[in-house]
Amino acid sequence: MLGLAISTAIVGGIVAGRLTDMFGPRRVLNGALYVWIGAMTGGIVAATSSLDALAWVVGGAGGLALGATWAADRVYMARISPPRLLGEFYGLYATVGRFATLLGPLAWGVIVDVLHLPRTAAMGALIVFIVAGRVILSKVDDSPRSWEEVDLLPATEAD
Repeated sequence: MLGLAISTAIVGGIVAGRLTDMFGPRRVLNGALYVWIGAMTGGIVAATSSLDALAWVVGGAGGLALGATWAADRVYMARISPPRLLGEFYGLYATVGRFATLLGPLAWGVIVDVLHLPRTAAMGALIVFIVAGRVILSKVDDSPRSWEEVDLLPATEAD
């Protein structure tokens, strides 16, 4: 299953990269988030039913979503960041990513090990995180910007 997820992540990255060029990073990232929600929902269905083969679909969909996320999110960040502050924006992006890397497993552990709820409840919590991210991003426009000259200068020259 891991091989399938890795393979579909490669395909997802290539396809999403081309779609990002055609339709913009926001639309592609939104689509990736919907695929994530579908994959997590499929995981819950697979765990609560006897549809074990659904796990293969979930693994493939998760790989596609991961590749698409990686292909579109950095383009999105580059498009909304003033060129002179690109380093700072990517630093914040990396910090938020590390926070998410901590928050997801922490929420999973609390739900499963502390609250003694099933893993499906933890997967539901991850879906809530994805939906929250989608809601937050719905307010961020990715249209190309016309930056002021001061935003095009290196940070040391503009300050």
